[in-house]
Amino acid sequence: MKTILALLGMAIITFSLSGCISKQKVTENANVEVITMLKPKGMSGIEQIVDKYEKMHNNVIIKIVEITDDTNEVYKTYTATLDRKDSDIDIYLIDEIWTEEFAKSGYLEPLGLELSGEKYEPKAIEMFTSEDTVYALPFAFDIGILFYRKDRVDKAPIHWGDVINGNPQPIFTMKEDEDLLCESIELGRYLKAAYPYFVEQGKDGCDNLKNRFKKGDINYYRGWSKEYAYFDDYDFEIGGNVGVMIPDMPVLGGYGFAISGFSENKKTARDFLAYMSDNRNIREMMKIERYIPVQKEFLTDKMFVDYNPCMREIENTIKRAVIRNSNDQYIKKAWALQKEIYTAICENKEPPEFKEIYIKEN
Repeated sequence: MKTILALLGMAIITFSLSGCISKQKVTENANVEVITMLKPKGMSGIEQIVDKYEKMHNNVIIKIVEITDDTNEVYKTYTATLDRKDSDIDIYLIDEIWTEEFAKSGYLEPLGLELSGEKYEPKAIEMFTSEDTVYALPFAFDIGILFYRKDRVDKAPIHWGDVINGNPQPIFTMKEDEDLLCESIELGRYLKAAYPYFVEQGKDGCDNLKNRFKKGDINYYRGWSKEYAYFDDYDFEIGGNVGVMIPDMPVLGGYGFAISGFSENKKTARDFLAYMSDNRNIREMMKIERYIPVQKEFLTDKMFVDYNPCMREIENTIKRAVIRNSNDQYIKKAWALQKEIYTAICENKEPPEFKEIYIKEN
């Protein structure tokens, strides 16, 4: 992949080459079609669906290339490949906030699959729609939440006031990125009071707040619902002791699979996504990885609550959640806002006003 290698040389981002997955050796056989998917490494579980698809389609290989989980860096990498009209990448796992920008830039192919409002939560479809055209197959919701240790916290927190209580401890990473913006939205009126709970990137083990929480060094960690499976690990003391607090105004994100507008394998890529959309193929993966599903059938299935406590009253959570604007000006404004918030925390200043301008509420 010429462009990917060029990106590596330009040091835009470091790819985890060990994450390139191919069950079969790619040969010069002209009858073998290779579909390449680019995705953040934290979104796992897709491999089992790929395995099933490849067994049914001997002439198709799905290659997965994994990159960093850092949202800003993923965005830079995606736009770098798409700006170059890279035909080597067929499918991108995208964040919902990029949908409109990517669609209007001609980066994405219309999905071309019928998505029923009876099957999918409507907000999942809306997230990946631009000018009445759907551009990605909704895959999973993601909700900003507070994780805490049930075995160490005397009283389960109900709202931020139970945690932001004058006893500063590491909870948030102070870094100019999308998470900082989401955390600020969730904290609302508690944002300034929460300044002492932010730890600057690179200091006091902040690079590993997630790992520190898992190992038991800290009792709280603000993260995303998709991380629950990572924490509920019975090889560690934390297994079975992971509590979650969903903020009063949580940020609702989403991930979807989009076909590149520059792919030379659009038909096969679309066929694979149609296969992936079958609930029979995705059910087991959702249970194992514990993502928040976008399918109504799973959202109302009480069994899924056993796999992820974020699923409790999930329909009410989705209704009250905040969805970030995805207009084509969002990214530019968001990056500037991240810097403003970061500066306000560093200098202990009043946070900027932004909710009415940059986000929309359901």
